[in-house]
Amino acid sequence: MLNIIVDKEKCVNATECRVCLEKCHARVFQIYPQKPRTPTTRASVWTSSAVYVSGCDVCRDCVELCPEKAITIEE
Repeated sequence: MLNIIVDKEKCVNATECRVCLEKCHARVFQIYPQKPRTPTTRASVWTSSAVYVSGCDVCRDCVELCPEKAITIEE
């Protein structure tokens, strides 16, 4: 089974970086706030997560292109 891991301690600027979102042709990744938002606070730290793992063709572009080296793939 394929497992795509995003290190949340390394991936802390996903809204500005967006490399995994833009380079993944299978559209496996989404970004979301690391801490839940409340009606009175805005999210300040966003991270990426592999949501649609079943669509991954294991090209490893995300692993190679992530500037923070936050993504690993286990097969």
